[in-house]
Amino acid sequence: MCNSFDGSSGYGFVNMTELDFRGYKAIIELDLLMKPDYFPALEVINLSDTNIVTIPESISRFSRLIDLFITNCKLLREIRGLPQSIRLVEAKNCMLLDTQSPIGLLNQVIEIIGILPSRVCGRARSNKLMDPQLTNYFPSETEGAESEDQDISMDSQFSNNFPPETEGVEYEYRDVDYTIHFWGTEIPKWFNHQNDDNSIFFFVGRKFPKLVVCIFGRISGHIDISINGYTQCKYKYIDQIGNNLCLFSPTQQSLQRHLNKSNPTDQNLVEVSITDEFNDICYCLKRWGVHVECTCPPQESANAPIWYSIKRLGVQVDDVVEYLPTSKKQRTFDEL
Repeated sequence: MCNSFDGSSGYGFVNMTELDFRGYKAIIELDLLMKPDYFPALEVINLSDTNIVTIPESISRFSRLIDLFITNCKLLREIRGLPQSIRLVEAKNCMLLDTQSPIGLLNQVIEIIGILPSRVCGRARSNKLMDPQLTNYFPSETEGAESEDQDISMDSQFSNNFPPETEGVEYEYRDVDYTIHFWGTEIPKWFNHQNDDNSIFFFVGRKFPKLVVCIFGRISGHIDISINGYTQCKYKYIDQIGNNLCLFSPTQQSLQRHLNKSNPTDQNLVEVSITDEFNDICYCLKRWGVHVECTCPPQESANAPIWYSIKRLGVQVDDVVEYLPTSKKQRTFDEL
């Protein structure tokens, strides 16, 4: 039991794993979050439907915190920090919350995940389709030539160029999936594959990189992934309404296991799709995107004829078939 909350006491709720203040409108500030040492085992904090304005930086020191629920906190303006242990943030209908600034919620989450927003799809680089607002993210050709130590992973032909061996791949100890729901209507521009249809295609090498999916629209369905035509796997169920965005990042280990079973080559075709709970097509999907360090080959011409379902990728069907395992080639041609 906690005998005191002043700085001189060493007592606390050492076994408490969940704090639930849901619906307590009187809560505007959380002094208790300034004292993480009192809750060393805390894994869940629920502040939904409260009048809290700021979540203090001290929450980042809750080293076991996994889930943070702050849905319908209409006065919440900022989250000043998140712990590295976080996996789920439910921030639906928090209209005032800072999500897009450099210190906002979204950037905090992608930093924890380890995503690099500056990665560009090969198609975008070859056809100069990048949004002008993103040009500051990327070095120019002359800048890249100034130093031999430049990160060559920025070039799509070198990006993700890993050796064939995949069985011995080591992952970070925090290889977990992440989910975040937050108020918004626009997919961040740095998502390097975006669409308003149900499928997005891209290529990866023999090691599957980190991947993040962001969805806007009313949806009750699944995020499915298929690699080289191998069995489609359901990675996440999404139930979302209103002007909210959902961001999901699966574990790299699960993606790598999927890739290893797909008869991988140096270039592997990945399809990420959104399927409705009751239909193959999700009609209420408005816009969504995938960010991944892909190895998509450059598109020779913006006007080149392309296969309808590879249109989202931007490479010709001959290129797609070339990279598919032999057993998949004939089936692809039959579907044209």
